This record gives sequence, structure tokens and C-alpha cells, in this order.
Amino acid sequence: MKDASKTVSRNQWLLLFGFLTIVIAFAISSVMRSNNWILLTAALTRDPFATYDPAAYGIPDMIAGYKVLAVKTAQNTLCLKSGIVRLTLQASEPDIVSFLANSNSQSVRQILNQLDLEMPYDWSLEYVAPGKWDRQAFVTSHAELNEYLRVNGCARLGGAIVKTHTATEENK
Repeated sequence: MKDASKTVSRNQWLLLFGFLTIVIAFAISSVMRSNNWILLTAALTRDPFATYDPAAYGIPDMIAGYKVLAVKTAQNTLCLKSGIVRLTLQASEPDIVSFLANSNSQSVRQILNQLDLEMPYDWSLEYVAPGKWDRQAFVTSHAELNEYLRVNGCARLGGAIVKTHTATEENK
């Protein structure tokens, strides 16, 4: 005959485990719906590149012949407005003249707009030269940029400079 205290204890553990599983599932579901799952992934994996990883956003490795290197959002880049996603693409053209003559930014935007993503984004594209790209160097330099922006504030670009008449000019 089984000891009743062991059976109750085992049942309590099973109940507790089931309850915790449900709570964790709801928490993960909530985080994923709020688009913070990328930050959660970065925290759990301890991979500093995780918040910039195109795959985490459902973005393919290649778009219109350009390698997608990183994704910048308001979550990982200070001063970037919410809803704007800046892709870092690696140009395939060997020099700037060829790139300017053959750039395919419109095709990139069309492909991005066709992706089945959770929400529409305002896409911003930045290109880097072909060659070896170092993830760690990117993460380090981006962290330095974020620190600079945190300390010094976001740069604000003004509108066009407009010459106005002053009182002394009107008296001439």
C-alpha cells in the first residue's frame, strides 16, 4: 500500500508544475504579442546581436541582391522613432559609383512591404560597403552611439533657413 503523504505530495507537485507551465505560457504569449519578444530573446540568449538579428523580425537574409546585416528599431536604437525600422544592407557593387548607378532601393522596399509582418513599418535603408562585416564591431559601435545619444540627447534637424527682414534692414 502506498503512503498517502507521498501521493498527495506528488499530486501537489504535478498541480504546481501544471500551474507554472500555464503562467509561463501566458507570459510568453503576452510578450510575443507586444513585440518585446526580441528583447526577451536577447536577454535569455545573452547574445548582444539578438536585438539586431534580421531573422528575429522575420526578415530574410537577402533582399533584392543585398545581404541584410542588421535591423535597428526604437527598441535597440536611441532616438529612432517608434514604427521606423532601419535595415543595414551590404551593397554588392564594388564601388560607390557602381552602387549609385545600380542601386535597387525601390525593389528592396517593395519586397519588404510584401513580407507578412505583424505590423507595417516605415522602412529606412542604410548601406555598407561589400567585404567582411563584423557583428561584434557593429554591436560595440552601436552601443557607443546609443551611449553618446543618451548623454548628449538626440540630434534635431531644423527646417530650411529662411532669411527674414529685421528692423534695421527695413530702415535702410
